[in-house]
Parts: sequence; structure tokens; C-alpha cells
Amino acid sequence: MKNSRTCPKCQSTDIIRIPGDVRVFGAGNNILVGGTLFLRFVLVTRYLCGACGFAEEWIDAPENIAKLKEVFGTEPARRISNNLYWRNLALWIVIVLVLLALFTLLQPRVR
Repeated sequence: MKNSRTCPKCQSTDIIRIPGDVRVFGAGNNILVGGTLFLRFVLVTRYLCGACGFAEEWIDAPENIAKLKEVFGTEPARRISNNLYWRNLALWIVIVLVLLALFTLLQPRVR
């Protein structure tokens, strides 16, 4: 649909382009490709048929396809995604614990 502007299911030319985005907590139409403190995402663009509802997802930028190959390679995607998820989760837990410790130490003491 991206290139032909025609739905392969119903042949309609009523195609809606929905650009990828990143929202709070990584929500949106994107793929997490790494990062620790600063997360990196590849945006995924959706093409939706306005007649039948069929949808396709595309990575529009060639450099983003290269990022995905670099991160996921030929390994099973689920295992890499899970490792990345747990690594980032562990980092955020450490950050929260450090902030809580600092907050506790900086509290004025009441006598």
C-alpha cells in the first residue's frame, strides 16, 4: 500500500498514512532499539485502507532499517527484546532507588 497507494485486499485507493510516534513510557507506534538512560526508538509508519481496514506497517528510513539489523540481527527477536527490556527495567529500578536514598538523606530531621 505504501508504494502502490492501493489496498491489496479490496483494491481501494483510500489509503491513510499514520506516522509513527513515541509517547510517554514508550507508547506509540515504534520499536525500542536500545538505550539505557536515554531510550532510542525506530518509528513505524502505518498505512491503513479507509475502505476495508487492512493495515500495513513500514519502516520508512533506510538508516532505521540498519539500526534494526544492528540490534536484532539474525537472533530471535523475542529473546533480544526481553533482554533489552530487563536491562532497561533494572536500570530504572536502580535510578529510582538512588533517588529515594538521596531524598531520604536530604530530608530535614525533626527533633
